[in-house]
Amino acid sequence: MLFHTAQFGLFLIAVLGLSAALSKHRSARHVVLLAASYIFYAAWSVKYLGLIVFSTLLDYVIGDAIWRTEDPRWRKILLALSLTGNLGVLAVFKYYGFFAENLQALLNAVGLHVSMPALQVLLPVGISFYTFQSIFFNI
Repeated sequence: MLFHTAQFGLFLIAVLGLSAALSKHRSARHVVLLAASYIFYAAWSVKYLGLIVFSTLLDYVIGDAIWRTEDPRWRKILLALSLTGNLGVLAVFKYYGFFAENLQALLNAVGLHVSMPALQVLLPVGISFYTFQSIFFNI
């Protein structure tokens, strides 16, 4: 679903209308907006929907745990888990190829001839944006 299409226009009008209708029901409105975000993302590629759902669940659960605890040490551990999970996903999808190629070149240069496995996936749309937005939820 591209921004300049009639399909997106109708989707946007429906989401905004439903959101306005639920303006007095904050939790329901949040669920509708989250579902609309997932639907919009899945319209690009359903197979990458799991990434954004993973990021959402990871940071919601960790954010809730950070909010509930008063122990500063535990909060730092939880934040580190959030950062590790989010940046790990970003590293795999965005930087794996770069590091694999350079590691292979380095190993070949020292006489270890190895073949690093290639990751044959498209870079998910907006992965950097939603990763950093998700991280800032817990900071």
